[in-house]
Amino acid sequence: MNRRIWKTALIGFVTIILLNWSCTKLDTTNLGSDLLPLVDNVNTFADSIDVLAYQGLFSDSTKINKTDDLVLGKITTDLDFGKTQASVYVQLKPARFPFSIAPVGDTIIGFDSVVLCLRFKDAWGDTSVPQQITVREIPSNTGGTWDSLFQSKFITFSPIPDNSGQLVLYNNAPYQLVDIRRINDKIIFANGKDSVSGQIRIRLSDEYATKLFNQDTAAVTRPGYLGNAFYKDSIFRSIFKGLAIESLSGDALMSINLADANTRIEIHYRKKSNNVTDTTYTSLNLFTEDFGAIFPSAIANKVIRDYSNVPFLPIPVPRVPADEIYLQTTPGTFTDLSLPGLNSFKDTNRIIHRAQLRIIQIPNPDIISDKKFTVPDFLYLDLKDITNAVDYKPVYFDLNPGLFYNPDNIPVNSYYPGEVQYGYFGGFAKLMTDPLTGRGINFYDFNITRYIQQMVTKHNINYDLRVFAPFRFNYRQYSPQVFGYPNNLAHGRVKVGGTNGNYKMQLVIIWSKIKVL
Repeated sequence: MNRRIWKTALIGFVTIILLNWSCTKLDTTNLGSDLLPLVDNVNTFADSIDVLAYQGLFSDSTKINKTDDLVLGKITTDLDFGKTQASVYVQLKPARFPFSIAPVGDTIIGFDSVVLCLRFKDAWGDTSVPQQITVREIPSNTGGTWDSLFQSKFITFSPIPDNSGQLVLYNNAPYQLVDIRRINDKIIFANGKDSVSGQIRIRLSDEYATKLFNQDTAAVTRPGYLGNAFYKDSIFRSIFKGLAIESLSGDALMSINLADANTRIEIHYRKKSNNVTDTTYTSLNLFTEDFGAIFPSAIANKVIRDYSNVPFLPIPVPRVPADEIYLQTTPGTFTDLSLPGLNSFKDTNRIIHRAQLRIIQIPNPDIISDKKFTVPDFLYLDLKDITNAVDYKPVYFDLNPGLFYNPDNIPVNSYYPGEVQYGYFGGFAKLMTDPLTGRGINFYDFNITRYIQQMVTKHNINYDLRVFAPFRFNYRQYSPQVFGYPNNLAHGRVKVGGTNGNYKMQLVIIWSKIKVL
């Protein structure tokens, strides 16, 4: 009995040793050490396929959801990618119509202030430089699509609406300074009865406060009463088009969320109830209820990139392969990739163990610049659609091997898996030590093994590829449906190696011959 137990234990011990030895052997490969099989050049081989990389520049807009994090701020010192101006437009309304500033039974005896509050999420860039934030009232004669309750987009060129309205900052100040490093500090207000953190607070002018106060539904009989915007949503929208929020100077972009309850207009006032005087406030938020129907407010996020004097422009026509590629998160840039060397694989009998595209960051001589303006969290790879010169389509098989999808299913909705399995497909930023400078740099790996195997086995088309850093994207030849990606809007940029050079892109393929018996 004891001999049998010892024999079983010995077998288990030897098995563990062999497994550990096998894992160690896999770790000896530098490129994708935890995933690439061992190359012995007897049974298993490795080839590096050169990549022709072409610089691209997006010039369109995309949709945003009301719950998305928008961007507000200004970038001024990024010499590689130029300047960025991000402005936010929003209508904030009462929770419901008809609306009264004070509850029934209370008497308003004075107005204290009106404060615009924006829910801060995070920031990208140099947060040590204060932002000069200005707020203007959108002119009441602004028409067009801004009047739509469902306006929801960011705009790269044409402003919707514009920034020509009346400045509405307290004491007619040209701007309010916002120290990004202090936004998460706790702020106590309402005479110590309330507090908040992670909120940008901007006091608005007394004139704007009076305009709100004079629209109060409960004030119909008050002398000097001017209107009744708080009675119905359509009336409110005709008088209060909303606010244009802009940064005049700074060197960072702030992510804010308009749907969060901490984004609001606080109306602070003094009231008397049961002969007791108190100071309190009420709020205007993003969503409102009008006689039982829920109406979202209009929002827009204008993000303008100024590419004056950046290294990658002008892009030559016709385009030529570039050794340095500039990738910037939406709205930004992309690269098209061509791999003519793959054609030699198509008519061979091979098993593809791993096909991995590696993209490596080129370190900036200015170390501070790379620390301030960090890389995108994720890159995405898709295919050039040969049926249309301007269209792209998802890569076959590798986005999510656990879900069925087929990029040739037009217009069936199974052309995209709906979610990407990043652990398999890759595309997320990882750190490595640059052997040339000794500095930490980022790199991205894409696993396209199944796609390459099908190309070899079935002699499929060798498509050109596209790599970019999306916030949201869609394939218009299929449907208007959009897909989100885990990047913050406009956060992140990276210069990477292209066609040639020490950091050039390469597709590494680990393969074996199929033995014919």
